[in-house]
Amino acid sequence: PQNVPPQNVPLQNVHEVDLNQSGLPDPLLRLQENAFGEYKSYKLAEGDSEVRFVRLAIVKNKPSVLETKGDQLETLKRLRECGPKSEIMGYIDVKDLAKQCKDRIRIVYGQPGAGKTTAMKHICQQVALSQIKSDYALIFFFPLREESVSRYTDLPSLLEYYGEGSSEDIPMATKMLEEGKGRDTLLIFDGADEARELLQQKGSDSVLLKLLEGKLLPEASIILSSRPGVCPELQENANQFYEVQGFDKQAVKAYVKEFFKDDPGSAERMLQTIRDRPDLKGGAYIPMNLFIFCSTFKANQYSLPATITECYQG
Repeated sequence: PQNVPPQNVPLQNVHEVDLNQSGLPDPLLRLQENAFGEYKSYKLAEGDSEVRFVRLAIVKNKPSVLETKGDQLETLKRLRECGPKSEIMGYIDVKDLAKQCKDRIRIVYGQPGAGKTTAMKHICQQVALSQIKSDYALIFFFPLREESVSRYTDLPSLLEYYGEGSSEDIPMATKMLEEGKGRDTLLIFDGADEARELLQQKGSDSVLLKLLEGKLLPEASIILSSRPGVCPELQENANQFYEVQGFDKQAVKAYVKEFFKDDPGSAERMLQTIRDRPDLKGGAYIPMNLFIFCSTFKANQYSLPATITECYQG
């Protein structure tokens, strides 16, 4: 649209993420620049490898309470088979989450260490670095593990998270987003399990609940990551669930070879160690565990301690 007052300029799609030419009004531009600066600083060296081997399963049926309270051994077996209990409709790449879809609210869930936070940060970082294209003009990442984030009660407070050096932009940025109803904006909230009590308090002043219920920015897209136990609380507001699956056998092999790409012999010794150690085999299908095993193996002169506990202590 042309000749429109700045506060009414609809947010345009930013494909190559050249913020200087994005068409964003200045207050929003500065907030996004602050956010992109944060995303670029993420230390995701090992995370990049994890994300490439992790699959997101599109879950047909919403996870039930029973499905989220499974036995840990059963969960590990399911991860080895690379398939959730719920019927799946297919798989997507992590980068596909940066595309708009018909579902306004999407839930990305998985077991501890499966790579949920890494995947969410990876999306933001790759968009900021112009490595992947996004359908959104604005992408903001909020870690619910930070108590202050989970307790925000209004949009200005939430935007203040990226308002360093540009706090004077918050009122106008708030007005622009509210007038546009959040269109072409992606809000990523990581760690919904850390805010479970908040999600159970219907009608509270939480900005997160207002966003989920559509009382605030009803056209904004929202992605929440969580451990499985919180999925029942999210079913009322979300239609699409994705499970961050652990590695399957092929992914374990590919990840180890990538980790030791400069030393193929060590990769083979590591894989043989996993095959020979039943106590390691189950845990190796969880990305964070495999990263710890490989790091310990390398630091320990290409051998692993006698117990898993010692691996984590190392």
